[in-house]
Amino acid sequence: MQEQARRIAGLLYDGVLSPQDWYDGMEAFKETVGCTNFHQLTVDVNQGMVLESLANINNDEAQANYDQHYALIDERVPLAMRLGQGQVMLDHEHFSDRHMSRSALYVDCLAPQGMKYTMGLVLRVEGSVRQYVGFMRAVDRPHFTKDDRDFALHLAPDVIRAAHLRSHASQLARHMALGLAALDALPQALVIVDAHCRIQYSNPAADRMLARPGAMGVRHGRLSCLEGNAQVRWQSLVAAACSRQGTGMAGALQPAPGARSLVVTVLPINARHPMALHQAPWRWQSCTILPLQAVSTRA
Repeated sequence: MQEQARRIAGLLYDGVLSPQDWYDGMEAFKETVGCTNFHQLTVDVNQGMVLESLANINNDEAQANYDQHYALIDERVPLAMRLGQGQVMLDHEHFSDRHMSRSALYVDCLAPQGMKYTMGLVLRVEGSVRQYVGFMRAVDRPHFTKDDRDFALHLAPDVIRAAHLRSHASQLARHMALGLAALDALPQALVIVDAHCRIQYSNPAADRMLARPGAMGVRHGRLSCLEGNAQVRWQSLVAAACSRQGTGMAGALQPAPGARSLVVTVLPINARHPMALHQAPWRWQSCTILPLQAVSTRA
């Protein structure tokens, strides 16, 4: 069992960033405790809505039916909601066979899918959001035992930690996607570089500008000024913005006078920002935001 617990925990940690590994981890957990199905559910109890539903039921209609009609009247849910994070619920300890034989959930929802007894584990409690996973046994299998509960409790710390990491990674991904969508929509050219001027991100306006001949360009993946003195000043501004002391505006630069002028403003990203670049072990450097401002053409 110890080896199986380590395998399941490893899959779930890999599943923080990989939906397939998370699914495989829950599948392995399900099989180890002798079940045919699992259903992970995340609900917002204040809004009365299901935020996420993950199950190995190969019946989309049945799962949608549960989410829409049974999830919020499921008598197992209030039991799970009263439990603390990491606690385990065995339904036979709360509901008699007589109750199950008369319950709409057990008779109309679970039984047609060949399921009966449930073991539930509370994964996450954050404000009004509750997340738990239920493991269901086939109708011809006995109820869960103390050994099943002990195995779930043994694995619970790793499952909970992985579930929190998975939730936070999803939030970061959503925020990053929204942020990048906003940057992509800017009419101003914007580029993010590291301390060596290597380009980490450029929005479409910057891509269009850098594709045209001008005072700045891309050399071997680095954003560079084409004029020598401007390049020295440019590298100095970027180094200042990416230093540990870099705060506020690092400076502005007009790379070259003449027919086509370009003003570059150099700003540091906060070292704690997710897009800051890990330049050295245990030390975060700020990367630099470069709004490449108003490009004008002179006659």
